[in-house]
Formats: sequence, C-alpha cells, structure tokens
Amino acid sequence: MRYLYGGGIADWALRTLTVAEVPDVVQAVGGAVITCWASEAGSDPSDQYTDLVTLTGDPVAELATSMGEDGRARGVIPPFRGPDGVRLMWLSADGGPRQLVEGVDESAGDGTSTSSLSVTGDAVVGGDMQVAGSLTVSGPIDLDDSRYTRFSRTVVVAPAVTGLWPVWRAARTCRVTGVHAIRSGGTGATVAAVVNGTPVLGVNLSVPLADVWTSDAPASPVAVVEGDSVQVQVVSLAGTPTVVTIQLDFEVG
Repeated sequence: MRYLYGGGIADWALRTLTVAEVPDVVQAVGGAVITCWASEAGSDPSDQYTDLVTLTGDPVAELATSMGEDGRARGVIPPFRGPDGVRLMWLSADGGPRQLVEGVDESAGDGTSTSSLSVTGDAVVGGDMQVAGSLTVSGPIDLDDSRYTRFSRTVVVAPAVTGLWPVWRAARTCRVTGVHAIRSGGTGATVAAVVNGTPVLGVNLSVPLADVWTSDAPASPVAVVEGDSVQVQVVSLAGTPTVVTIQLDFEVG
C-alpha cells in the first residue's frame, strides 16, 4: 500500500529573508523541488526514494511545490503517494534541511476491495471490510476494532513567536494521543495543544533543550469529532529561538 503525503496544512516549502531591514520574514516558495529520503542526512543516492506517484497516477522521482496556479496556495507541497509500504520519509526542499513526515493511510481501516481478495493467513480487519468479488481466507477472520490507524499533524513556527495557530479542522472522529515539540536556538520554550479551546495536556509542554524533541501525552486520549478545531500554541519563549516545531499525534478507531 502506498501512503498519502503532502497537501496538508503543514506541508509547505518556506524560506526566510530580510525585507526592508526586517530579518527572518517567512516566504512561501513556489516551484521548490521536493525530494524524499530514508534518513535525515547524507548524500548516498540509494537513500533517496524515487518511486513516487502523483494523484493522477503518474510516476515521478521528485515533486515541485505549487506556484499558486493549480488551485493550491503558492508553496504548498501537492498530494502524492510514496513508495509501497513506506510510512515515514524525510522531505527536503531545494536540497535544504530534511523534515520527517508521516504518510496517511487513506483506507483508514475500511478494508474495501473492488476485486477478488485472497488471504493465505489470518485476516485481521480493524473496521468494515467490503469485497465486491470473491473472498478466500485460509485462516480465521478477526474483525477487531481495537486496532487503530495513527497519523500526525505538524506546525513549524518560523521565525519563532508566541501565538495560537490552527493545525486542523478535524475531518473525522479521532483522539489526540501525544504532543511533541523541538526548538532551534534560544534557551527555552513552552508550547500547548488545544481542542475547541480546551488544553490537551494538564500542564504546558516545556522544551528545555535545543534540537532535542520533548514529548508528553494527555492523561487519557482527548476525543476529537468531525468539525472540531485543533490548534497549537507557542506559550512562551526564552532567549531567541529561531524555529519551534510542534507535532500532534492522533489515533483513529
């Protein structure tokens, strides 16, 4: 199965520049070349994923961000599908630093098939299974709703400033299971995650070390239903961090 990448609220190519003597002005970059990698750093060509597919089914080795002429905003990474079975990739824009991105399982556990399906071992289905053709299973079928699809949403705040930003208008019922943050520069930062105005964590997440991920989880997963507003917040900054990245983990089931 090919996982879906790009097209999300955090899937942009950005750069900073100085405008009218104001430094670190963020600009969306149209036409940036997006390459996909198996690791965060390194130049070994074998680490690059080139078996990519556009939503129209065209095979490509790399992609370009939107120029704003295709119905998408300028700088957006267009949706595409990664190599078969690859759920995590490191994406780079124009050869810049790579960012870890998690693909989305489009089937979301529905188990829908429009042709015959043959399984030689046990069949485990986490949701509804529909097969338009014949179904052959040599072992037992376990319809177990305790198995979930997981995905993440990430916001990069650059330059780093305090504020509250929307991550996602929930498109489905799910749960927030974790909050992660990392900063570059400065001496500290505090972040939060919010669902419909209510904090996800009991206390704000402190990011005491630069370039080191800090994580926390709610006492129990926080329910999100379709249409809910999911936001992240940079509550405070110490020193002069240049970038703060916040990631939320979700669980569907």
